[in-house]
Amino acid sequence: MTEVTQHLLTQTATIGRLYDKIEKSQGLRFNIFELLNVQYDEVSTHSAFIADLLDPRGSHDRGSIFLKAFYDSILTELKFDPAANYEVAVEHYIGKKQEKREGELIF
Repeated sequence: MTEVTQHLLTQTATIGRLYDKIEKSQGLRFNIFELLNVQYDEVSTHSAFIADLLDPRGSHDRGSIFLKAFYDSILTELKFDPAANYEVAVEHYIGKKQEKREGELIF
């Protein structure tokens, strides 16, 4: 192994350890789905859970507080309208998948 390769591997390991410390100190490793052993059941758990949180009429009885927080953090260029009649759909069909061509963005 060359000296450069060894140095690169050492630096990579150091960076990995630092990321581990950051994740641990900020609680970034917590995963409610893993804790409940449903981390691979996206349709009936993840989607349903997230949809309920984002639904202003969800079982949490908190109105649009979660939807607004999501909206504000993800869609920063748009303004949240608390008076709007938002609806949340789980696994909603939006049409046939389009093939992406080189250099093309699909939204």
